[in-house]
Amino acid sequence: MRGNKGLNDTLPRVAIILLIGLISHTAGLAQTQESSFSTVVKPDQYVVGPGDRFRIDFWSGATPPIEVSVTPEGFVLMSSIGRVDVGNLTLTEARLKLKSVIRHFTSDTAYTVTLIGVRPVKVLISEGVQKPGLYEGFVSQRVSEIIEKAGGLIDGASRRNIKLMGGRKVYNVDILRYQRVGDLEADPYLYCGHKIAIPLITDSSSFVQLSGEVVSPGGFEFREGDNLGTMIDLGLGLTGLQGDSVLIFRNSHILTTIPSDTAMVIQPGDKIIVVRKHDIPEREYYSISGEVLVPGRYPYGTQPDFGAALKLAGGLTLKGDIHSAVIFRKAQFRKESGTARLLKGIDLNNLAFSAAGQPVSLEIGQFYPDKLGKIKILPGDSIFIPALTGAAGVFGMVRQPGMIDFSGPTMKLGSLVKKAGGYAEGAERKLADVIRKSSGMKIRASGGTEIYDGDIIVIPENRQKKGTWERLKDISLILGGLGAAYLAIDNLAN
Repeated sequence: MRGNKGLNDTLPRVAIILLIGLISHTAGLAQTQESSFSTVVKPDQYVVGPGDRFRIDFWSGATPPIEVSVTPEGFVLMSSIGRVDVGNLTLTEARLKLKSVIRHFTSDTAYTVTLIGVRPVKVLISEGVQKPGLYEGFVSQRVSEIIEKAGGLIDGASRRNIKLMGGRKVYNVDILRYQRVGDLEADPYLYCGHKIAIPLITDSSSFVQLSGEVVSPGGFEFREGDNLGTMIDLGLGLTGLQGDSVLIFRNSHILTTIPSDTAMVIQPGDKIIVVRKHDIPEREYYSISGEVLVPGRYPYGTQPDFGAALKLAGGLTLKGDIHSAVIFRKAQFRKESGTARLLKGIDLNNLAFSAAGQPVSLEIGQFYPDKLGKIKILPGDSIFIPALTGAAGVFGMVRQPGMIDFSGPTMKLGSLVKKAGGYAEGAERKLADVIRKSSGMKIRASGGTEIYDGDIIVIPENRQKKGTWERLKDISLILGGLGAAYLAIDNLAN
């Protein structure tokens, strides 16, 4: 009996220790997630739910601060004040409600209500993914991240008409626009909802065909509200060889407009041709598009350089990401001696230069800001300056994979890995694969490699102790988790 009593005394202690450890782990995980927002939370979109934590600070100093958590029933309890229902309200609404209650119980007139902790969520993903079902994530994750957790999009799934539902609102998700243009609004946070609907595309007439003088022509899924500017953005901008007209074939009619008429409304089934300028030799022009003040086509004249081209285009906009700039260059100029000297490890990028307009990675960070004159522009070049996204992707063998807040303009790979929770057990710590934004170039990197905004990092597993079958399985898992990213890169390179 004495032995049993000792055992009975020990078990609660062990349980308590395990429980404390579990709570500490969960708190640490939540803290990591709380710091992983890539942009400021939008209070009119954030839907408050169980597990969110608030802090009320009274600035006179007479009343101590109060910290409260939202209960599973959707309310908070405050000493001497009582219950306040905030569940399913937006953050803006919850703050106003808390303030309206607090002002009746305190003489302090200056106080703030702050969201200091975010909750895990369960998200239902229906259709369109490899493994539909209920998935656990954090409100600081984006829709694209939870889709990858469900195995990624299947063939035929929509990429531009995904719906995120929650509370009283439905948010449109455009994964393609997020990947190609860096528009974070097109890939909202999970704090906006808890159900994702990904329709299947069954009608080919819902696509818009874009061809002619755009950097990356192709067929693009139509989305309500699309205009000519949207389509040109998805095509990564104009080549600089465009003429003064754009032809739109719609049913049995032909509509004519100009490339700068970006507000021109597009309909599903439209075929858009950006007409080339025929009467001017191609070799006399180059173009610069994206985040510059005066995008467009410029006369080639005396051989220009990157710095001069940027200055002529008015310089960068506030959103311009110079470090991820890319030049799409014609195949016949690829072996030009100046270009050959600038290309770094081009054979490792697995890109064929047989087609016109392949991306050339110049690692502009080595030349910016005072050595851009060393990068020569060649006839027919198309320079693209992407927008800053404020995030970079860290996937593979890290503790908290996903999109990580990027405080740039550049960061060391090792610093980003720390933001992703550090290396997971069994990770390869000396080498990683980095996929550059816009160009899709793949480089082999180490902890000291400079990472740019929007880059994708894959930390592989240490393979020294792995057999052939295990290596193949690991590669398939990593590639499966990055299906959308690789698909975007494939589109950029073709």
